[in-house]
Amino acid sequence: MQHTGEVVLVDATKNVIVIKDEAGTEAHLLISSSTKITRSDRPITLADVKAGDRVTSECEGAANGCEATSISVTSLAP
Repeated sequence: MQHTGEVVLVDATKNVIVIKDEAGTEAHLLISSSTKITRSDRPITLADVKAGDRVTSECEGAANGCEATSISVTSLAP
C-alpha cells in the first residue's frame, strides 16, 4: 500500500509520522528499526523529518496504522 501526503506531525517517542493527503485524509505511518527513510536517495533519520515535508511511503496494513517499510521525503517548495 502506498501513501503520499504532507507531514502533519512527527512523534519520535511513539515512532509515528502523521501525514495528510490532498483529500484531507490522515494516515499514521508506524516507523520501525527496519523502516528505510530517505531524502534525495540518501538515508536520514526520523528526527530529520519535519512538519510540512512531503512524503511517499510504502507500507503494510497494521491494526493501529500503517507499518512503513520505506519513506521517501521531499521538502515542499518555498
